Amino acid sequence: MKKGTIWWLAALVLGLSGCLKNDIEEEKLAENEREIQAYIARKNLTVQKTASGLYYAITQPSGSSRVAAKGEKITFHYVLTRLMDEVIIDSSRVAKNKPITLIHQVQGRPEGLAEGLGLLHEGDRGVLLLPSNLAFGSAGGAALLPYSTVRYDVQVLKIRNENEQIEDYIRDNNLRVDERTESGLRLTYLQRAAAGADTVKSTKSVQSRFTGTLLNGTVFQQEATQTYDLSQENSTIKGFREALLKLRVGDRVRAIFPSSLGYGTEGRGTSIQPYSPLVFDIEVVSVPK
Repeated sequence: MKKGTIWWLAALVLGLSGCLKNDIEEEKLAENEREIQAYIARKNLTVQKTASGLYYAITQPSGSSRVAAKGEKITFHYVLTRLMDEVIIDSSRVAKNKPITLIHQVQGRPEGLAEGLGLLHEGDRGVLLLPSNLAFGSAGGAALLPYSTVRYDVQVLKIRNENEQIEDYIRDNNLRVDERTESGLRLTYLQRAAAGADTVKSTKSVQSRFTGTLLNGTVFQQEATQTYDLSQENSTIKGFREALLKLRVGDRVRAIFPSSLGYGTEGRGTSIQPYSPLVFDIEVVSVPK
């Protein structure tokens, strides 16, 4: 058989396979729709449908007008139920008060849960009915068959922008903020330098040791000693650089700042999500003469 014929047959098989998969997906979504509609009628639910196919209802409004904006953190409880037999298969352990968090329009699996949470106000309780393409898809899960429809009962506990997250962190850790800047940097001195100690300058390098964490305490970087050439604007992230330039040799501080001074709307790999405020415990070790 000629090579060209082989390639043509391979392309034909792939094309037919893709068409078959699309037909299966459409058939399953149609089944999902019938199942959801039957469930709504059986439970006598009053729901709204979004363009994506999500059905939702606010079952207990809080009276708040606040909904999450992009990049804000949503803290919530949930109970996940299979629609086919109404068996609860997962929850956020409400009894133990262990809520879940996600960053709105940044994190979000399954997609229907993330979309639904963005439609609820702070404090609302609601019901979300998800077709399989907005839930766990063709993969299903440990307690879910492929193409399963599901129900989420959710409560949005709180919505926090970055500034509010930082203020919550300061309050929860009983920190005294010694300095705030217009950019959003907060500094708490853990140890003051001795009188006459050298000052960090923007035209020179500085050697420091530090630990970088998220607001939840997760360590993403720790350095025993690290040298930065501060004459180079991009030698480090803005918040870290701004903090260093306020210090002297021997100072130890906790620097807290928003993502605009850190890794912004992109984050850094898997360790730092977009829109993440950061915390650095910094000690200035030396400044070259």
